Amino acid sequence: MGFGNMNRFEKIALYTALFTLPFTHAPTVDLPFRWRIAELIAWLVGIPLILKPVRVWSKLAKVFLVALGSYMLWCASVGVVNAFFITVKVPAALEGTYHPLFRTVLESFRFAASWVLVAWLFRYVTTQDKLRTTLTLIVLGGNATSVYAIYETMVLFWGFPGPLLPGSRSIPGFPVASTMYEPSSVGSYAAIAMLLALGLFLEKKSFTAGLSVLLNAIGILVATSRTGVAASAVGLLVFLLILLQQGQIRSSVKIGTSLGLIGLLAAYLSSRLLGQKFYERFSSYYVEYSLSLRYQETYQYVVPDLLQYTLGLGQGLWLYSVGGGAGLARLVVEGGIPGLIFLGNGFAVLWITLIRLVKTCRRALEGSLVAAVIATLVSLYNYVNITDLWIWVVLSLPFVALNTRNQGTVQFQNLRDSNAL
Repeated sequence: MGFGNMNRFEKIALYTALFTLPFTHAPTVDLPFRWRIAELIAWLVGIPLILKPVRVWSKLAKVFLVALGSYMLWCASVGVVNAFFITVKVPAALEGTYHPLFRTVLESFRFAASWVLVAWLFRYVTTQDKLRTTLTLIVLGGNATSVYAIYETMVLFWGFPGPLLPGSRSIPGFPVASTMYEPSSVGSYAAIAMLLALGLFLEKKSFTAGLSVLLNAIGILVATSRTGVAASAVGLLVFLLILLQQGQIRSSVKIGTSLGLIGLLAAYLSSRLLGQKFYERFSSYYVEYSLSLRYQETYQYVVPDLLQYTLGLGQGLWLYSVGGGAGLARLVVEGGIPGLIFLGNGFAVLWITLIRLVKTCRRALEGSLVAAVIATLVSLYNYVNITDLWIWVVLSLPFVALNTRNQGTVQFQNLRDSNAL
């Protein structure tokens, strides 16, 4: 039996998990340390569901799940061993993590929750309507994060009287982090929410979807997320190219013009909220400085650390060497050569699926989905927390979309055969 027959409680649980994907730091549940709401739902509700037999997974989806699961298990195993031998070069990293073993176990459990939620989606989202519902919930979560980013800006920059959510990392004088870890996290998620909202708007001409495009554009800019700007720009370019590939030249021109106007409106409103801080954060000096800093702190250590830890450093442990580490670099160093092999297979089938979607794409929603995946990959250059569930949920969407299309074909064939009889 597939997940189309989930009961009311199970559906509410899945919908809540999807909506709360961007709630990585506020609000969260402390039991006794910080757990994200979506993680708890994945463990408590998702595991019993994915253990039920089902026959709706495509071969590509199975390869992706096996590759992701293998990488996760490998990093966890290596991390448990290396946690006792790693040299802590950044003592501040021990604050709140107590011991490297604690961090690698915690991060491994979080990564496993991502795997569970992806498997849950593969089993449940088997129709176009369910796919649309899934994307809508992701967008609504982005709306909530963007609205809260605006609210935090009013509180911290304008002195608006109001409380902040427990766990919020935003402080006066600095760009807001909203419900997430840092401004780049907010911008990265708002970018994919904006792209998906654009696809929903073009498909249904919904006012809510159109408003979501504007809200998430403001969310990117009010957080002054350069990562979000880059991810959304690349994603929008990909989306417009897909429309051109479909022969929708007039539509692509209209969309490009409309998005330009929305961008200008979002920039104006954000600059009014942030004042001089807005122009400082997007100045060429700050952009060049941030790129240089990211290279100096992270990417110049990738090859040396990969050679030192050929079999992988372990999940979450690079924090103690470089004090953080961007997502792409973390995936390489923490997984080592075996991890690269596992992820190589996963990303290979992801690209195959993306290419199939692009070649046969006939709906704006599928085009926006492809653009959101590309935007996510761009954001990983700077995004820190690779175990955040939303990353792997978005990267799994092409398999879900292709599966819903295949299921629709099978159902149509069965109906035609039954009519013939």
